[in-house]
Amino acid sequence: MKGIVGGELTFLIVEDERLVGLALSRMFASFGRVEVVTTLDAARKVLDDRRFDALIVDIKLPDGSGFDVVAYARERSPDTEALVLSGSVDAGRLSTAFTLGVTYLVKPASHTQLQDFAKRTRARRLKHSGWLRGVIAMWVARYGLTPAEEAVLALAIDGRPRLEIAERRDVSPSTLKKQVQSLLAKTGDATLESAANRALRAALEAKP
Repeated sequence: MKGIVGGELTFLIVEDERLVGLALSRMFASFGRVEVVTTLDAARKVLDDRRFDALIVDIKLPDGSGFDVVAYARERSPDTEALVLSGSVDAGRLSTAFTLGVTYLVKPASHTQLQDFAKRTRARRLKHSGWLRGVIAMWVARYGLTPAEEAVLALAIDGRPRLEIAERRDVSPSTLKKQVQSLLAKTGDATLESAANRALRAALEAKP
């Protein structure tokens, strides 16, 4: 199986509606290389030959389900990120999405939602590669971040919203607010999101 070339992100879009596939391709192309196929069978053939950082799949395909694509990809590369697009909210599908650990969005997904998924994919790839961990460690030393502030920053870089950050940190929203305020006072950033984006840019610039 071929790996990723040149360090750029790679996306496989599985969408049988041509215009939707084209729109998604244009959006994700700003983050890396994109390949589009229209069926489960075509996706399986591509996945047998290449590995992708992320999948963007329609839930309904002519010959199967988008979840089948995700499961097939994860058998070959367990850390593949996945975004499933559905025309409606369905309790059964939501449960499957939760079990597979994929992002589930209802069509039409907003540009911001799609960008957030791409940014999370980029952040997790950098984190797995070690570049982002190095930048965060540098920030801890430079700004004197506490372990709590370091954890908050890492989750923000990972694209987690504040409510989820508080839940994952097992702290109240008011405690998280204080931790964020302390972090921003040290780094000089206006918002947690801007701090996360600045750290992510630093990691990207640090890539060999």
